[in-house]
Amino acid sequence: MGSVDATTVLYAAPYDASGRLWPLCEALRTAFIDAGFIAPENRPLKLHATIVNTIYVRGMASGASNNGNTAQGDKRSGGESTQRRSNNKNEKMKIDATELVKRWEHKIWGMVKVEKVAICEMGKKKGEDGLIRYKEIGQLEMPVL
Repeated sequence: MGSVDATTVLYAAPYDASGRLWPLCEALRTAFIDAGFIAPENRPLKLHATIVNTIYVRGMASGASNNGNTAQGDKRSGGESTQRRSNNKNEKMKIDATELVKRWEHKIWGMVKVEKVAICEMGKKKGEDGLIRYKEIGQLEMPVL
């Protein structure tokens, strides 16, 4: 999301050969707006699965040196992204994902059958089992086709 050469979010878009996913999501969004659960927005719906989100990583910046106090980013990704440590703790970490996108943009990562739509509270919480997850407050079973 944003410019691929300086982004904080890397995501995969869904592929739906049946053409049913988009209308379902639009209908759900419209129902939530009509019920007053969410405010109307002037931006299009963006269906996606987040792969990387650096929004909560602070003190990182991509690009130029910051007064000589820089450290080259982790090379585990094969050197395909770069980031540098910054002195500014509020600066968001941005990555250059240009090569990653070129390499993986046509990859199908898996198949998912949507069996239900769960409505969850905002914000993850730790459960009694110690796992952190969203609290489900309702669900809609999907018809079998």
